[in-house]
Amino acid sequence: DGRRAAMCIAIDVSEQKRNEAELFQKKIFLETMLVSMADGVIYTGKTGRVIFMNHAAEALTGWTLEEAQYKSLSYVFHVTNEFTRDKREDIACKILRNGKSTEARKRMLLISKDGIERMIEEIASPIYLDNKEIDGVVVVFRDCSDYIRRENEVRYLSYHDQLTGLYNRRFYEQELMRLDTDRNYPLALVLADVNGLKLTNDAFGHAEGDRLLQKLALIMKKECRSDDILARIGGDEFVVILPRTSSKEAEKFVARLTETIAYEKPEKVMLSLAVGFAVKEDSSEKMEDIFRMAEDEMYRQKLFDNSRVKARTLVLILNSL
Repeated sequence: DGRRAAMCIAIDVSEQKRNEAELFQKKIFLETMLVSMADGVIYTGKTGRVIFMNHAAEALTGWTLEEAQYKSLSYVFHVTNEFTRDKREDIACKILRNGKSTEARKRMLLISKDGIERMIEEIASPIYLDNKEIDGVVVVFRDCSDYIRRENEVRYLSYHDQLTGLYNRRFYEQELMRLDTDRNYPLALVLADVNGLKLTNDAFGHAEGDRLLQKLALIMKKECRSDDILARIGGDEFVVILPRTSSKEAEKFVARLTETIAYEKPEKVMLSLAVGFAVKEDSSEKMEDIFRMAEDEMYRQKLFDNSRVKARTLVLILNSL
């Protein structure tokens, strides 16, 4: 009827505000959790450029979030193949293109902004919106250098003798099975036993006996070729596997080894090895028989040398006294 009126509409937004507050708290919680994670986390938008990095990612890459923001992932996250040093394709661009996650914890070499190299394990995955559209990529990675170093140490100790640094019995047995093939025949086996080790231990102590073993191991290693396998398989026993080595060549090796040891001047203890060898010519012969033949020859040599070594060792003991 021409009169003016005012209308006021009020909407209860309490639930909306509560939801917003909850979302904000969740956002703060997630950000705090990501920032404090020990693993590095980098998040890129749908363009493949860095949006977020946590403190661990900053420490590992050498970039701060302010420096890295809006730069391409491959520029900040410099990852190469550990063997070829070839730079890897930008992982964010690859995932944005195909929508697939990378292999879990794939090992790569990370080169930081200041040139420090670290072995890392990483996994990268796409982030999807509700409409199944990719919104970005998240990369999670960690420094595994110490783990790899410890793994290598364990692997080394499992195949090496701790005193001499030579291969141990376990490695020798595996290599003997691997090398026992037609292409390696004739395959020579050389066994060596340290003469007078017990007498040395009794007279001068086990530390001197250990030094004797180390010195003999070093001499034998120098006489071996790069393809030969030298192992300590017992307290005073060594074995050498010589692939593609005839009886005449094995005999020359033993003569050369014996001559080298004979030229060593003893100080406290006498250096002496009883050595025997046998050669497997073809697959019709059993490796157990070849080992037994080499062992028998070695023990014959040991019996022959026994009196001379003991007498010489006693002279050295008297000189020391």
